[in-house]
Amino acid sequence: MSMAACRKNPQRWGGCIAYGPPIEFGLPIDVPEDRPMVIAHPAAAMHHHASFGLVADAGKPFIHVMVDRGGYAPDAWGVNANVAGMATWQRIADTTQGHPVYRMAGRTVPHWQVHVSGEAYATLTSLPPLDILYVDWLAWLEPHAPSPCRRFDNAVSAFVHKVREGGLVVLDHKHIDLNEGELGWYSHVSAPFVHLPNGSLLANKGVVEWMSPDLYGDYHTHMATVYEVHHGIEGPLAEKDWAQAMHAWTWMVMPEVSMSPTAVKALLEDQPTPPVHPHAPTQDQWMSDWLRQQEEHESGPAFLGPTPPLHAWPPGAYADYLRWLLDHPTLLLGGFPRRSYTLLGEMFKLHIVHGDLVRLAPALHGPNTVLAVRAPLAQKVVSRCPRWLGQVLELQSPEPWMSNPVRGLQWSGANATPMLAKTMLELAKSQPHNLLHTSIKTMQVNHVVTVSHGTASLGEVMRAVIAHFESLPPMMARAPMEMTVVCLDEDDYTDVQSMPPQFQFLPDDGSCAD
Repeated sequence: MSMAACRKNPQRWGGCIAYGPPIEFGLPIDVPEDRPMVIAHPAAAMHHHASFGLVADAGKPFIHVMVDRGGYAPDAWGVNANVAGMATWQRIADTTQGHPVYRMAGRTVPHWQVHVSGEAYATLTSLPPLDILYVDWLAWLEPHAPSPCRRFDNAVSAFVHKVREGGLVVLDHKHIDLNEGELGWYSHVSAPFVHLPNGSLLANKGVVEWMSPDLYGDYHTHMATVYEVHHGIEGPLAEKDWAQAMHAWTWMVMPEVSMSPTAVKALLEDQPTPPVHPHAPTQDQWMSDWLRQQEEHESGPAFLGPTPPLHAWPPGAYADYLRWLLDHPTLLLGGFPRRSYTLLGEMFKLHIVHGDLVRLAPALHGPNTVLAVRAPLAQKVVSRCPRWLGQVLELQSPEPWMSNPVRGLQWSGANATPMLAKTMLELAKSQPHNLLHTSIKTMQVNHVVTVSHGTASLGEVMRAVIAHFESLPPMMARAPMEMTVVCLDEDDYTDVQSMPPQFQFLPDDGSCAD
């Protein structure tokens, strides 16, 4: 207790009123300079606007995590609209786990609101630590707390190990009237310190008040008691590298973090339109549906919902975010290790990359690159990095009555489709110029990205590449071509003894070597 009491006051973050004494503004927490702040609001239902409003006006990037058994995302209830009938939120790229992510389109500050469907305790304990735990309903903690489980100190002790040193527990007063019964969630709101059964301590920093709009655009006032978390000076929580543990939030949620500084600079120079999720309704789509609805001879949708925003980011805000990333290069992946080989006599390179394709998807994307994977994985990649939309090869027909590009496709194992890499290269050259494959945009392909297939043998994939070039007409021009194979298993494509002599290893320095 003495250590917490003598601790210097942290900087303030946000615009809430802190009643002290003395009266101040903002939450008492040191803001990390090299990453977004992470706040979680479990079991929030449709009340997540309260925690969002607490941190939204702070002017610093933040990640806002919702976990609930039901679907309470901004677009799930036919609300999410201002007084003009315009949607205020837009869905953007999913997390690496496939959880939907949203942002409030009118706000310039970078932020990501993650919605996870599931049981709150199991989900959050499997995720990286938090800066701020926002609670207004503690029943999700009670099955994991010591008896009496309804007491605030016992309930919070079940999860406090996931809140970093110097982080906050914010107890919303929404249900404070229930404290008159058997509920003990607010039993410590007047105590200066709360000693937890696991040895951690909460220092009461007083009451804060703020306003925020709900999903209908109506403003509400909120109040909460704020506790600062201290894990002592000894033990695993005191010695834990919290910064390292929390770093995973960035590459899980922010697709651009998987890119190198060079790639981010190139993206910034291209002045891109901020991407939205491929399933997110757009304003153009909404207007098309509205016109169909007005046409008496057309069968338009019965319910359109609010008009989607024109863009997910205000003008210039996405570019400012990319510049912020460049100013914090420790956030960026900075490239990834790969082994490269060249086919002698041809302008072809084969790259072997060990890692998660979904995470690496933003880094692997290029304007002349196509993705050759099965449909479920392709959907995950496009949902994670919407820039891949229109750059996914069709390996199997989307409809049973259509002809299959690859009949009887078997991806892996001893009975896998033979020479699959050869087929991928052929499809990469033909499908973007074939009107039968409307899902692929017209483009000159110079790079194919795929994953482990067949028996994951280096010799197997190389022989398939050789077969592709041997099948080409002798006088046909050979443009530069690359193939990247991404594999999770570290043993995949390590059998260098199976390499045919036509291939040569390329060292990282670009020189030739036997």
